[in-house]
Parts: sequence; structure tokens; C-alpha cells
Amino acid sequence: MLTRIITALIGIPLILGVVWLGGPYLLAFLALLSVLTSREMEAMWHQLGLAPLPEITRWGGLLFLIATYFDKGSGVLAFLVLYVLTRETLKGGRPLRHGGAALLTVLYTGGLLWWIYALHAQLGRNAVFTLLIIVWSTDTAAYFLGTARGKTPLCPSISPKKTREGALAGLTAGTFVGSLAATRLLPLTPGLALVGAMAVSLSAQMGDLVESALKREAEVKDSGNLLPGHGGLLDRFDSLLFAAPVAYHFLSLWM
Repeated sequence: MLTRIITALIGIPLILGVVWLGGPYLLAFLALLSVLTSREMEAMWHQLGLAPLPEITRWGGLLFLIATYFDKGSGVLAFLVLYVLTRETLKGGRPLRHGGAALLTVLYTGGLLWWIYALHAQLGRNAVFTLLIIVWSTDTAAYFLGTARGKTPLCPSISPKKTREGALAGLTAGTFVGSLAATRLLPLTPGLALVGAMAVSLSAQMGDLVESALKREAEVKDSGNLLPGHGGLLDRFDSLLFAAPVAYHFLSLWM
């Protein structure tokens, strides 16, 4: 637990600082995150006996992220689809399995991360700060309250340790704390702030559940070991990957 707290005390100020600076600093951080999480995804594919093209699984998300910055994301994505399926077909591989694995890695580790940058670029740093407050409140409450009071399994076939009590605590904390932050940091009415915070909190928990399903299928405990006490980067950013697009579209609609 101490290691987990120390890692958080180091990582949280770093993330907040990058968000405050924004622009190329945020893009560079997301680019690095894309490369490192792609490696974790690649390792999980190998656990399943799949060997998608390494140049795509390792660098495709980064390429898509940067291309989207220059408004070329759709063209690069089309190129990646054609390249992956053609290569897998010509080498006598499995375009459905290996090609699908490679392209899912691109979208999961590059495509979803892009929404964090878009949120900052179009709606400002306060929008990203609000997103982080909601996600971190949700994750923290779900973890500690679920560990202390959780008794009813939420989805035992995917994650035996997750409980309904923890999920409810996470939703309550994310909605309450997030709505308070939103009304102070963003031009939202209390009602909109409440609805938005609840939607983002729910999506954050779904992101966490999806990543748990990926690990369960790959039969690994953590996505990696880069963060002491936390596991891999995907273990820490899985909630944010799902929450960022929801936050972006909700705030774009009402701000």
C-alpha cells in the first residue's frame, strides 16, 4: 500500500503539470503513453498466442495520435487498415485475428488517448482537470470502499475483486466530487454538472472493467510492472481512456 501511495504522490503532480502546460507538452506525454501502453497490449496478445505486426502494435497508436494532431487521422487510419490486412494476407497469416489485434491496439492506445488532447485543445485545461477529478475520485472510492466494505461481486467472471458496493461508492464519489468541481471550473449549471459527472464516472468504471476483461482473457494479473504498487500503465489509465471521449462530447454539447 505504501508503494502504491508513493507512486501516486509522484505521478499525480506530474500529470497535473503536463495538463497545465498543455500544447506540445501534453501531446508528447500522450505520445509516450501511447508507445508504452502499446507494448503492454502487445505482451497480452502474445499471451493469447497472437503475433500481430510489431511495427503496428508498437508504433501505430503513436502514428495515429500524431496524424490526428495534423488533421490526418482518418487518412492514416485507412492506410493502417490496408497495410495490416494486406501484410497479414500476403504472409499467409491470420488477417482476422492478427490484423484485428494490431488495429485494436492502435485504436485503444492511440485513438482513445487523442480525446484527452482534444478536450484540452478545444475546451481548455479546466475541462481536463475536471475529467481527472471525476476519474480519480471514482477510482479511489471504488478501490478503498470496495476493499473495506465490498461483499457482493460486480462481475465475478471478469474481476472477482470488484464489488457492487465498490462500484456504487465510486459512482457516488465521482458524481458528487466531480459535479462540485465542474460547477467551479466550468460554465455548467449544477444540473448539467451532475449529469455529466455521473456519465463520466460510469464510463470510467466501464473502462476499468474492460481492461480487467482483457487481462482475464490474457491470463495476466497486471498489464505490466512499470508502476510500483499499481502494475502497468493500462492498469492506471484504463478508466481515463473510456472517460475522455464521453467528457469531450458532453462538454462540447453544453459549453
